Amino acid sequence: MRMIAVEAALEAAAEPLPPHLGGILHGFVERALLNHAHSLMPAIRPEGSDEYANLAIEPPPYGQPVETRFRFGCLLFGDASASWRLLVRAILKQAGFGLNKRALSIRQVWVCQAGGLLEAVVSDGQFIDESCSSESPAWVKHAKLRPPDEAKALHACCLEFRSPLLLGSRGRIRRDRQVPWPTLKSVLDSIAKRMRALEPELANALAISSDWCADERFEQVDALTPAASPAQQVQWPYAIHRGIFKPGIVGKLIFVAPLGPVELALLEWGQWLGVGQQTTMGCGRYVLRPS
Repeated sequence: MRMIAVEAALEAAAEPLPPHLGGILHGFVERALLNHAHSLMPAIRPEGSDEYANLAIEPPPYGQPVETRFRFGCLLFGDASASWRLLVRAILKQAGFGLNKRALSIRQVWVCQAGGLLEAVVSDGQFIDESCSSESPAWVKHAKLRPPDEAKALHACCLEFRSPLLLGSRGRIRRDRQVPWPTLKSVLDSIAKRMRALEPELANALAISSDWCADERFEQVDALTPAASPAQQVQWPYAIHRGIFKPGIVGKLIFVAPLGPVELALLEWGQWLGVGQQTTMGCGRYVLRPS
């Protein structure tokens, strides 16, 4: 599991960018792969286009105005994480074609493994270090569950969704045109499913077996949201040229429940793995906040 963090400069324009840049950035990265690193595609989508991709976009926070400089991330999972250099070089080359009909330049790029420090690899659009970041999945060895005695108490976990959460039955979402407010069980089950598919070594280290699912009592734990800054349902542009918008939830969701070591670990690692659908396009990204 590896993060590529990119600082880019974008040409100013009168027309603002959409509030969620996950789709635009995913299109940019996908074109970079197809044009300049096609050999990496089997590692990105080893099971085909309908299964989980070993790639997820970390877009700027939803609704944050993007001026001339902004940052975004690319998360690589599984075997794809070892090929980060290929992706970085592809992004540098693709930048020459611009982004959303604007001139684009890559200023700086950093990489890090889960739990590690960011290491600079590109400055002013040029590689400065290609030797950093061990390819060994040693970070998995440091993935440990909290001692049970530390995880029996009632916990209030605040998940601040910085990009639209799309979690629920696709049929219901299409019918209602909004996302159902998630239960704690639905969030935990989604993270566990992604972990088993994308990082099976991590799942084994945390005792997330193939048949693991969150306790049924967590289905009764609904999301709370602070009155001062409540989470909200939004409509984000999926295909602007075709007038297609999708729903999502952004903002702070608070779950209060007696959580064990496995549940706490899932919520922590979910910050890397994401939650729900359309994670490749940057949906379901959150930060775990104290509450």
